[in-house]
Amino acid sequence: MSASSTKPVVRISDLHKSFADQVVLDGLNLEVQAGECLGIMGGSGTGKSVALRHVIGLMQPDSGRVEVFGREVAGLSANELRALRRRVGYVFQEGALVGWMTVEDNLALPLRERGKLSEPQIAERVAEALETVHVVGAGQKFPSEISGGMKKRVSIARALITKPELVLYDEPNAGLDPEISRSINALMREVSEKLGVTSLVVEHRVECLRRVADRVLFIHEGKALVNDITASFFQPSHPRLMAFLGHEQE
Repeated sequence: MSASSTKPVVRISDLHKSFADQVVLDGLNLEVQAGECLGIMGGSGTGKSVALRHVIGLMQPDSGRVEVFGREVAGLSANELRALRRRVGYVFQEGALVGWMTVEDNLALPLRERGKLSEPQIAERVAEALETVHVVGAGQKFPSEISGGMKKRVSIARALITKPELVLYDEPNAGLDPEISRSINALMREVSEKLGVTSLVVEHRVECLRRVADRVLFIHEGKALVNDITASFFQPSHPRLMAFLGHEQE
């Protein structure tokens, strides 16, 4: 799944972010190479999701740099930021499907917004996406009529339907039972290998990151405390990470 690259797809350098008097990120550094899946782990409130939001310009740094595809996100114009976001897929914690739209219409929405494909082309792309995430037959159902696991699969399909170069997953296993989580993890790994996209995965479940990540970064007190290949990360020597993983595995 990994691929070498001279220029990272994502580079975060000395990123600082506070909300009022609460310091969330305090000099975060990370890089993600093309084709790589980087997992981000850490306790609640350590800035994992905040880091993701900086990548697509939903938040601006107090100081530091966030570069995506070689461009500093904070320096982009509104049009340039829209262009960058068209190259990125985002899987939200809660799925964020539109409740009054069918599954097919939820998937078609980002394609229709771009206005570059005909309706037959959109229908073909939607059918392809549903097949990729193994929910063929659910296209005419509404989000309220499908299971939590299927909703997550559909949200992944929606993130992939525009053929992004980078996919951001924010707690993809949130609210799912262990069996469904395992199927979502297998799906994430499958689409990553099949499509060759670069991925950033914020997740606190050990099993997910063991399955999908090439490297894992542990954020503590707003900084990257440990950054290692997955096999070594889960055999840690750092006492803070050992304590965190021991708690998670109880």
